[in-house]
Amino acid sequence: MKIIAFIFVLVSFSTAFAQPPSLSQLRRLYFEASYNEEKLDSVITLVNEQDTSKMLNLAYMGSVEVLKAKYEFNPWTRYWQMSQGVNWLEKACKEDNDNFEVRFLRFAVEYHIPSIVGMKKHLEEDKAFMLTHLSQIKQMKMTNELAQYIYEFLELTKLFTKEELLKIKQSF
Repeated sequence: MKIIAFIFVLVSFSTAFAQPPSLSQLRRLYFEASYNEEKLDSVITLVNEQDTSKMLNLAYMGSVEVLKAKYEFNPWTRYWQMSQGVNWLEKACKEDNDNFEVRFLRFAVEYHIPSIVGMKKHLEEDKAFMLTHLSQIKQMKMTNELAQYIYEFLELTKLFTKEELLKIKQSF
């Protein structure tokens, strides 16, 4: 009985003092899951541990929901997941409209969603926002790998001029 009580106390203390997953872990796993389905479960677990009252976490939750749709076979489930994810992203953008990372996530998600679905409403708006708020990039304290991924992604979209891409690269 003493052993069970000890284990209970140990588990209680470990959960009470456990640190929430770091934003850098979430960024890294999201980035990895975007091209590796095997990482999807890890990022889903991590995003579900986040405090969704913080809009950046809600934006990641929405992005992960859309990412789940990428790997989903059933078209109805896929559409529902995209809709749910986009709704969470919309809420995050509405509540934290001046957050570069939230706007980047929405931009990235909308870029990848097929046009036929009708969820590409903010690409130009988010592009303009990102270009006028480049100073926020340094505040994000991201790894060089993530910064390079963001730059390469924006370059890949072909929605930015060479001059705009140069400004973005200099902001990292």
